[in-house]
Amino acid sequence: IRQWVDHVVVSADVGVTKPDPRIFHRALEMIQVAPGDVLLCGDDPRRDMAGAAAVGGRCVLVDREQRYPDVAQRVSSLAELMGWI
Repeated sequence: IRQWVDHVVVSADVGVTKPDPRIFHRALEMIQVAPGDVLLCGDDPRRDMAGAAAVGGRCVLVDREQRYPDVAQRVSSLAELMGWI
């Protein structure tokens, strides 16, 4: 998927781990986009979804194993993300 990825944010480079909002702010700064204009996809409701919400962003959970059936904003594959974009 590297052809679709321009930037990567690594928690060790930022000095904190998710869901700390500083990671999400750093990513938004790198791409120069407001939180409401991005869609974060992650595989951990606490780390990814809570972190995105903390900065005012949207998040879709990629739940391939169907471990989080109570999460409304979820997909079972990356291909399903197109419906959220």
